[in-house]
Amino acid sequence: MSKTILVEGLGRCGSSLMMQILAKAGIKCAGLYPSYEDTGVLEPVKELRDGFYRGFGAGAIKCVDPHRFPPPSNMEAVVIWMDRNPREQAKSALKLMSYLAPGQVNLSRGMLRLLARSFVEDRSIAQKAGLVRSAPVIEITFEELIEHPLTTVRRVGQFLTAWYPLADFERGSSVVMNRKSECHPQLLELAMVSPQFHHHIEAGSGGDNSFDNG
Repeated sequence: MSKTILVEGLGRCGSSLMMQILAKAGIKCAGLYPSYEDTGVLEPVKELRDGFYRGFGAGAIKCVDPHRFPPPSNMEAVVIWMDRNPREQAKSALKLMSYLAPGQVNLSRGMLRLLARSFVEDRSIAQKAGLVRSAPVIEITFEELIEHPLTTVRRVGQFLTAWYPLADFERGSSVVMNRKSECHPQLLELAMVSPQFHHHIEAGSGGDNSFDNG
């Protein structure tokens, strides 16, 4: 029997990329390409949020910052926990914030250090909140996913094979862009939602082009 896959981590950890990989492999994913974020995860009323998780069934749900909106602790699930170098994670977070609020974000080195430290401090709290009772867990870093996509995605496939034996994880690895693991200077999500990629949103899949978050 397939279990719900929870893709968890702190913001800008590579969770969207992992969801794109799972979608490309043929696994149902909550939300829409490219971010695969679903409002059910952010439901402030615990009973309603728990109902969303328990009613989802087989497939993957992205749960960023699970210490803020934790999944139900007794659901049938497996967990993919995404990690990233905290400094690069902070760079990526500041890049996104500066795009959303131009000229209003402090981009100093001091702010970068402060944000990186917050990622380090929040990790254990978030991971504890996101763990489902008795759920199998695999930890994947953004860096290994970018630098060794096929090997890393095969490891994810081996972890999930008992519940998703028909998923094509080698096909899933094809969505990873050939790039360095350091924070990309541009916001790659903008390319993903340009007109030529609208059919991916309609299809709810990772598509045939090699893009990822960063």
